[in-house]
Amino acid sequence: MIFAQTAVKVGIYNNEPLISVDRAGKGKGIFADILEYVAAKEGWQLEYVAGTWPECLSRLETHQIDILCAIAFSEERDRVYDFTQEDLVTNWGQLFASKGSGIKTITDLADKKLALLKGDIHGKVFGHLITKFGITCEIIETPDYKEVLKMLSDHRQMPVWSIDWWVKNLQLIFQLNKPG
Repeated sequence: MIFAQTAVKVGIYNNEPLISVDRAGKGKGIFADILEYVAAKEGWQLEYVAGTWPECLSRLETHQIDILCAIAFSEERDRVYDFTQEDLVTNWGQLFASKGSGIKTITDLADKKLALLKGDIHGKVFGHLITKFGITCEIIETPDYKEVLKMLSDHRQMPVWSIDWWVKNLQLIFQLNKPG
């Protein structure tokens, strides 16, 4: 619970349409709209602290920020952080690959490079799945989702693991396939 006598520091990172930073350095997106509404009702003064996902997560861990929007629930995180009782948005991770990459199933990742967001819970779970299948591939972690997709664009044969709506918005640009 937050009892704001000073500004409430909110970590924001580029995760559109959930949360991102506008040109003025303020939050925008679904979470920002709701947080602004709550802040007005509760008399909070919000201070947005922009960074990458790993930077925001580190700031939350070291108490440099009070709130981090769009953080996935896990039992491990629940032992450390307070979560809302209601979900605002449900998302999931998916594997995407360039057309013609030959990647159709998880086993096709053997000896390939795979880009994913550093610290992303969906990527962590996918990494465990790869291990369970005995698949060896090189994981390349990036600081944000745009960089994940840039890796796909720059290295046309590299598959990526990303949350679904990030890729759906850019599928036509990058000519992506969802294997499987």
